[in-house]
Amino acid sequence: MNDQAFQLRQLLKSQSASQPVQFVNSPKSPRYVMVSSGKGGVGKSVISLNLALALTAQNLKVCLIDAQPGLGHIDLLAGQSGYWNLSHVIAGSRQLEQVLLKLDSGLTILPAASELHELLSSQHSLKDVRLQPEVKQIFEKLDQRYDVLLFDLGSGHLASSQKLALLAHDVLIVTTTETTALADTYSLLKHWRISPQTQLQLVINQSELSTANIAMTSLSQTLHTFLKQELNMLGVIPQDEALKASVAARKPLLMANPQSTASRAIMKLAQDLTHNWTPLNYERINWKTLSKVG
Repeated sequence: MNDQAFQLRQLLKSQSASQPVQFVNSPKSPRYVMVSSGKGGVGKSVISLNLALALTAQNLKVCLIDAQPGLGHIDLLAGQSGYWNLSHVIAGSRQLEQVLLKLDSGLTILPAASELHELLSSQHSLKDVRLQPEVKQIFEKLDQRYDVLLFDLGSGHLASSQKLALLAHDVLIVTTTETTALADTYSLLKHWRISPQTQLQLVINQSELSTANIAMTSLSQTLHTFLKQELNMLGVIPQDEALKASVAARKPLLMANPQSTASRAIMKLAQDLTHNWTPLNYERINWKTLSKVG
């Protein structure tokens, strides 16, 4: 076991006496987790990367899929350089194994999977998530190898992001307590249509707990009054200079400073997320026959 993975698991062990989630080689489906936001600049990609690492520390096989439209940068945040990506696999110039980035911690990254947005954006129906046969084959392979597929999506206002979210078991919406960020989050939730079985939860970033609770109360009341929706706050990530330093150093926070305040908050976020995951009660997605979801 390498030092980085050992440090993460030791931190997890120190935070909770509960047993890590274990469903490697499960006959069921991997867990599909989508991370999105109402606007950019709220730290969504940083949280996606470190959350994926925290899940890896729970002995889960995790693949982080950089599914932002345009050029994603998860690989850069992780200190990697992923020139080859999903588009090269679809084109047939590279095999899936050749584009996957494997970190020492055990996490796998599929860089720049923005091709998914391009394939979905031309479809008119929001519920239509038909994919090319080549893409289905890729997901079938990933399904067999991983316990968790975590997608770092683009803005939730994009129709393609909403279509991908239809495949999710868990959708995490990242926001800050800034007025504009909360307004965009409300607007996003107002227009989103997800499966009733999907767990939709809020993550408030760069905030103290007291401030986050006030913002959450206001947002919940507005959602209940006007949309008749309920929303759960999964966790709060505090402002932390160590996080800014890790981004500048191109090293994930959980690897650079696993004892920092933000690291501990993200580890708890991962624990709370997986709390209700076992036993698995959902079937594997059949990518060969999938045409519509929802």
